[in-house]
Amino acid sequence: MSGKPKLLHKRYELVRELGAGGMGCVYEGFDHQLKLHVAIKENLFDQHHRQAAFRREAQILAALRHPSLPRVIDCFQERGRQYLVMDLIEGDDLATIIKREKRPLAVPAVLEIALQLLDVLEYLHSQPIPVQHRDIKPSNLKEASGRIFLLDFGLAFGLASEMSTLIARDFDWDAHSSNYSSPEQMKGEPTSFASDIFSLAATLYTLLTAKAPPRASDRLKEITTLQPDPLKDLWLQMPELDGDLSETIMLGLSLEPHLRPQTAAQMRRQMFPGLYKPARAQPGLGSRIAAIVLTMICSCGIGLLISPGRAAICRRSQTVSLRRVLLCTSSQEVVSINPNIAADPTLPELRLRAEGFLHESKYPEARETAQEILAKWPDDPFARFIDGDANSDLLDGTPEQQDEMKKVKEQADRILALVVNPISAEDYTERGWANLIQRNVTEALSDANAALVLNPSSVAALMLRANATVMTSPSNRQRLDDALVDYQRVTTLRPNYAVAWANQAATQQSLGRHKAAVMSFKTAIRLLPKPDFYVAQAVSLRALGDNAAAEEAYRQALVANRRFSPAIDGLAELAANRGEWNTAIDYYKRSIDILPTERALYGRGEAYIQTHQIPTAIEDFTHVLNLNEKNYQARGLRAYCNAALEAWRFAVDDYSRALSDAPMSDRRFRHFVYENRAIAFRRVDAESSARDDERKAKQLAD
Repeated sequence: MSGKPKLLHKRYELVRELGAGGMGCVYEGFDHQLKLHVAIKENLFDQHHRQAAFRREAQILAALRHPSLPRVIDCFQERGRQYLVMDLIEGDDLATIIKREKRPLAVPAVLEIALQLLDVLEYLHSQPIPVQHRDIKPSNLKEASGRIFLLDFGLAFGLASEMSTLIARDFDWDAHSSNYSSPEQMKGEPTSFASDIFSLAATLYTLLTAKAPPRASDRLKEITTLQPDPLKDLWLQMPELDGDLSETIMLGLSLEPHLRPQTAAQMRRQMFPGLYKPARAQPGLGSRIAAIVLTMICSCGIGLLISPGRAAICRRSQTVSLRRVLLCTSSQEVVSINPNIAADPTLPELRLRAEGFLHESKYPEARETAQEILAKWPDDPFARFIDGDANSDLLDGTPEQQDEMKKVKEQADRILALVVNPISAEDYTERGWANLIQRNVTEALSDANAALVLNPSSVAALMLRANATVMTSPSNRQRLDDALVDYQRVTTLRPNYAVAWANQAATQQSLGRHKAAVMSFKTAIRLLPKPDFYVAQAVSLRALGDNAAAEEAYRQALVANRRFSPAIDGLAELAANRGEWNTAIDYYKRSIDILPTERALYGRGEAYIQTHQIPTAIEDFTHVLNLNEKNYQARGLRAYCNAALEAWRFAVDDYSRALSDAPMSDRRFRHFVYENRAIAFRRVDAESSARDDERKAKQLAD
């Protein structure tokens, strides 16, 4: 603690350092105002956006109230450092206990611990701004005052916010943490509730066996080389353990997030099929844990939790097929997606099913269910919203889909006619979506905010607000940051919502965070391999200098849709960057045959210049200007081509018009025009104008 002030905030005295990592330090302190010992966490980041994320994290943590979480007492900044003051939980953590005793915990103790941790995870994940702990492990669990406490929020990992993606890249993994971290977390990919489930399952595995599971990275390495998974099946190590328990823990350790229980509530149901959610802070529960932990006996006292090995085998053979579930409208509820839920499902059930399909990226099923609703209730605006939203999410902007876009706009028109005086969050969301489709962006944003006042956790309203925010302020970094927070809340609540991941990625891309964008696009593509997702991912890959990966992304886009011209344009641009001009021309011709866009015509015109096909280049630049007369770059290159053909007066006219259209900020282009127009002026005997242009070109060069 050398160099640290003895007294922080004129109140907290630093007593000793308790731990340190790449993200910060945690100290034991003494609060002279309240006369008690506290834990003080220090944020070592000094970048503005990371400090803002730390503040947001502190504000959310301060609102948490749960008997298994330490309270936040204070948050302040001093001498450029940020500090978070929390309850100090004294005593040994579970990792220390296991290491000292050299044996597992008693099975009843582990089950009680599992119930309490599932309870606190369900509480965290169901907050208006969901909290992912992302560092659950035995060393972060302490028994005190008759309860298990979950510690270390924000020191190594953040919430479902920008902080979480920053930390995923920057955290210095140690061998101890990596045994409990999900593969997506270790690779710096976006995480979800299922990432916390992985860490919880790894923790329970350790408590039951006294051995940490192999690191996810080691398991992936073995599996990809066709070797057996080094993770030893819990049931094989403890055949006496109930099959539901061992099976659920092993499912929680699945390397693929979608194979794990998706929520704490789902994991509880699978581990304890006959047990409903226990009341929080159940009297006497903590004292039983304390007694069991201290006994450290794992060979007796299991009682009804033990089942014969044969019965466990029978259950294991059925578990996966019986437990395919889908997270729907509530983060605490899991419902079956079986289409035969009821012979004649009611409107609320059908709505729930349709929205569940939408948020799981099952767009055809979402539309089918919405249309089933409309067949019975043709004026249901929610069904029209689901049908239109699912349809628009499937579109990739190709001309062949114009008829489908018309159908989306028709749904929006009908919703605006039906929802005149909104009352509920659903009403505002439906009308807001329709306004967004009709480009009434300000009204859409207002509707989204009204919906979120009524239901702060509405996924549809969060998506609506984020989309409207981006459309109203596409270059405002603060507004883009706000939209990104909304998108990240959506992907946390609905980790299989492909379009939410893609929109999150596009926003990260706009903010210049290309590594994060690539990972978000990767998740979106895994859920829904749309060609426009691949092309957008390629943009960030090119920004990162990975042209080989970008080329592969373009080719994958063409696998999804061989007529997707933006992917062909991308391949043409990469060929041009390599100086392969004839290859680029071939690609551009293929793209223009599908749809003659400014991008393809301009690119081919540049390639024609490089291959000395000047008259053909002029034709392409003229075509560009017919599409958009304000394209000053195309006009400047047409002037350059006219000069090459010694059509000097045409060149002067085009150079002059290009200068009037070009923004003052594009200094490079203006320098190019002044230099070349000076030459053209001399050829038409305008020496004074030529010298003036040379002077301006020199000023820009300086």
